[in-house]
Amino acid sequence: MDIFLQYWLTMRLQEEVKAELVFRVFADYAGSRLSTPAKAEALLTELRKDADTYRGLSELDVATPEGRFRSRVIETMELAATTPLFLWLLSENHSVPRDQVRIALDAIESWVIRRTLLRKTSKDVNRFMVATLKSLGSVDAREAGNAIRKFLSEQTAETRYWPSDQEMLTTLPDVKLYGNIRQWRLQVVLRAVEQQLRNQSTKYEAVELPWGLEIEHVMPQGWRTHWDPPPRLTPEEAAVRDRVVNTIGNLTLVTKSLNGSLSNRPWTDSDATGLVDGGESGKGKRTLLDAFSLLVLNKEIIQSHIDLWTEADIKERSVVLTKAITQVWPGPSMEIQEAAFEAARA
Repeated sequence: MDIFLQYWLTMRLQEEVKAELVFRVFADYAGSRLSTPAKAEALLTELRKDADTYRGLSELDVATPEGRFRSRVIETMELAATTPLFLWLLSENHSVPRDQVRIALDAIESWVIRRTLLRKTSKDVNRFMVATLKSLGSVDAREAGNAIRKFLSEQTAETRYWPSDQEMLTTLPDVKLYGNIRQWRLQVVLRAVEQQLRNQSTKYEAVELPWGLEIEHVMPQGWRTHWDPPPRLTPEEAAVRDRVVNTIGNLTLVTKSLNGSLSNRPWTDSDATGLVDGGESGKGKRTLLDAFSLLVLNKEIIQSHIDLWTEADIKERSVVLTKAITQVWPGPSMEIQEAAFEAARA
């Protein structure tokens, strides 16, 4: 109840409410609104509607925009600070149309995912979500989604701006993700990319991805075991490879059991001659992926890279996956953003 009231008061007052002050703030807020039976009934009716909405958040279907937002943003990205804004959009008391709810949630989710992948600071997110709530103060609920998308697109501060497609394509392929971003967050991104790749053709089967898939490095982090034949890499080249293997282009998803078998094994069968680790004697990583993985993420690697998987291949795939990410999570309105940055520079 305390947590709900904290979110509810933040939503109502459009200002950050500290947990230890919830009772006092609620008493101040409700005091004048409980002065007559009619006023008390009106307030408690609205409170009850929002309480029911909040209680139902855990039961939202992840196939819906609302359920997907809760799963990805509030749970996986651990951004509970978005909950007051989320509650505002879903509240019966505001009657935001479903299409506007979807527009708003898609925009906020994209803002979160893009900044997370580019490792942008989240230190201002609480205040920023309150500022976003305030921006809805004079907005017709029938335009709430469009208003939020516009507001996010207008941001120019380093702690608040929404990364553009250009920045994503320029920066993300070279960012070290694995080791800097928690694995379950990367899993959400790769699962979404897999679905995006499947959606590009009706020839793919409509399958539901199983939960429990794990992150796998196509070129292993332990590449020195089987991936460094003579002449050996120089220390400088090895340092570059150590960074590249943890970028988006070298990451994929596999089952837990397949992950254990893949380990540090080489790419081809010819390089795996005599290898018995993982219970698949003499088989390279490519052969095992081909035999056991049905993901488009992996099929595209297998089909295009028969003999080698190199740093150049990783960089190329990083760009392909980044483009898919920008399609899953469309960015800001460029006209609005460019105008905002131009005004900020003036």
